[in-house]
Amino acid sequence: MRLRQTLTFAVVVLAAGLAAGMADAQVRTVIETILAGDYSDERPLAGNCRALVDRLGTDAVWHGEFAGKRRDIYANRNRYHSYFASGCFLTERACRIWQGRSLTALRGGPSIATRCHRPVPNWELR
Repeated sequence: MRLRQTLTFAVVVLAAGLAAGMADAQVRTVIETILAGDYSDERPLAGNCRALVDRLGTDAVWHGEFAGKRRDIYANRNRYHSYFASGCFLTERACRIWQGRSLTALRGGPSIATRCHRPVPNWELR
């Protein structure tokens, strides 16, 4: 049923796009996006660890990690995909805000682990 609705919507978008004079490539891009589902990477932006550590030093930079399961909102059943994100920040507050945004990206899936700490681990600097 869900696939039929998605395909019907894609055909309607195709017809409307062509009637509105959209270029064939633009319409194709829209259709491919619809059919692919929303598996895009929505991780919140975080700072580049190597650049921050090079400028400020390892002890001055906060490192954030987040792991959880991201709910697939297009599946008929509850389906989850592993989700991990990490990054570096100037302040602990910036790290905590980033963690909150990471929770939002899970779309109702469970949070497994999250932390903000100093110093930045060596694996992040490789």
